[in-house]
Amino acid sequence: MIDFGREGPVWVATINRPDKANSLTHEMLVALAEFMEDAQAARAVILTGTGKVFSAGADLDEARAGLAVSDIWERLSGAIAALPGLSLSLIHISEPTRPLYISYAVFGLKKKRGGGGGGGGGGGG
Repeated sequence: MIDFGREGPVWVATINRPDKANSLTHEMLVALAEFMEDAQAARAVILTGTGKVFSAGADLDEARAGLAVSDIWERLSGAIAALPGLSLSLIHISEPTRPLYISYAVFGLKKKRGGGGGGGGGGGG
């Protein structure tokens, strides 16, 4: 119910349960948590969903059976928070009713050190 892919440094998890509004079961949450825990080496991680709805949240039957208070939510949240870099939440709006402004900041990304000598001091103009 979740498709996982790795294309070089870009890792993608696609929730694939559109018939149930991509609602999440315990099994799906465990798989997502494991994926996110392993994703420390990724340069980018994308979590998306198929169909019209990203995710309705917990599967209602499983939520009633205890998923709503399960520790798996904290495990998944912690795994996502531990990823190096920036987390963004992007929503597709097909016909916005007002202008949409998106701003972002990039921080915490490690630059690869390489090569030799280089003086810095950039100039300006």
